[in-house]
Amino acid sequence: MLVAALLLAAAAPHPAALAGLYDGGRSGLAATLMLRPDGYFGYALSDGTRNEDAAGTWEAEGGTVYLTTRPPVTAPRFVVEDDAPDIMGGFSLRLADPARLRGRPLGALLFYAPDEPPVETTVAPGGRVVLPDSRRPSALLPLLPGASAAGDPILLAGKGGRRLIVRFAADAGNKADFRGEPLTIDGDSLILHRPGRTLRFHRR
Repeated sequence: MLVAALLLAAAAPHPAALAGLYDGGRSGLAATLMLRPDGYFGYALSDGTRNEDAAGTWEAEGGTVYLTTRPPVTAPRFVVEDDAPDIMGGFSLRLADPARLRGRPLGALLFYAPDEPPVETTVAPGGRVVLPDSRRPSALLPLLPGASAAGDPILLAGKGGRRLIVRFAADAGNKADFRGEPLTIDGDSLILHRPGRTLRFHRR
């Protein structure tokens, strides 16, 4: 075992030797990776349907390079812009940027007891949240049309109704969220597995 470990360590390139510019492009796809000697990296991918990029720190161990996005990517979420009581006792929900809806209706998940699954409901054009029964939800989570739930539920303060204005914050954008993402060292190439494809980066 000790001999095998020594042989593996001897075969692994020194991290400083890995620094440089790599090209992973091919027909219909552009991809670049830069490993700087000071431990920072830059990455970009574009294929006409997907565009992503990242920057952060890299390190090498054995036959693998690991990428970590810095600063960390913040997951998409809803931020409350305004939260006020509703004297009518109902609940209303509006987007600070209604153009994001593109004319489609906003939805919401309603949360009641901790051990009860959330209930999906609709939001009327005027912003009124349609409640399925007379119970008061303890929290809700806005749902953008055609998108999956994002972020944590918004707690509904007090005992009566609330009027909420929320903003969708997608800080991630096209940022790739690398958290120790492994790239296999194969000679002068680095191999990265991304959803639906494998990228082979060749040193320029």
